[in-house]
Amino acid sequence: DDQQPLEMAVQAVSEDTLYQVSKLFHAFKQLRVDGIDMNAVVPDYIDESLLNRAFDIHLQGVLSKLGARLISQNDVRLRNAEITMAKHGLFDSAFQQAISVCCAVSPLLGESLKEIRSVNTSFMTDLQQSTISFAEEIRSIKSQNLSFKSRLESLERDHEDLKRRHEHAIKESEMKQKKIMELREQLREATSELAHLRDVTA
Repeated sequence: DDQQPLEMAVQAVSEDTLYQVSKLFHAFKQLRVDGIDMNAVVPDYIDESLLNRAFDIHLQGVLSKLGARLISQNDVRLRNAEITMAKHGLFDSAFQQAISVCCAVSPLLGESLKEIRSVNTSFMTDLQQSTISFAEEIRSIKSQNLSFKSRLESLERDHEDLKRRHEHAIKESEMKQKKIMELREQLREATSELAHLRDVTA
């Protein structure tokens, strides 16, 4: 069960994406490990094994987080947003290595790239939040539509019931009207017979 979310995450971002991220990360890392350039402004002495471990932990963390969210998320829009953010997080590790290389060669360039990374991350976060808000609005609209549909069906059932009761009432009224006419005829005959008997016995 623990593997299922991770496998889902790997499939979602694709093995090709993971390969590209790893390739970029190790390319920039190697520049740092090799010393970049003897003319570097700031020497960059790096423990390669430490970088590799940090990269593996970062990779595992992003995929585990994505897997957990995909397991509990059924909305296609939100799933795609999570996958996009995960890919951004993966490539961000390579971007940070590129920034470190640039900082050693040119601190000004490095600081500029840090600013770009910050703006890009903020943009991606805003995009994710917009997607979440949009998906929630869609769910709300669908929920309202279901509520309206349910109410409509209820009103249609009530209408059919009232229609049947109205037809039944009309039939009962017609039967009662017929009974009244019969009683009136009987009363008329009884009254006529009574008058005749009074005349005979007078």
